[in-house]
Amino acid sequence: MRIIILLISLLITTKGDAFTSDDDQDIYISMDEVESWQSPLLGVTGEEAKVTILNSDQSLTVNILPEGSMVTMDYRLDRVRIFVGENGNVSQEPHKG
Repeated sequence: MRIIILLISLLITTKGDAFTSDDDQDIYISMDEVESWQSPLLGVTGEEAKVTILNSDQSLTVNILPEGSMVTMDYRLDRVRIFVGENGNVSQEPHKG
């Protein structure tokens, strides 16, 4: 229990920087550039969102699912799930995973 508390306090005081190196910085920057399509997709139709995502990276598998659908918990960087409401519009920001 003390180890968990120590790790949490370390994360809080260093804002997560305790577990990253300078080499990781390039990865985070490139991921931000790749996923720049996230925010503008809220409210557009699922099909429009899928086209936008595939235009930025054709290697991704993009799935359109009803909001609240059951999905697997595996984390895959080559997959994007688009959750749409009853009206067919994107209800959550899509992201890789």
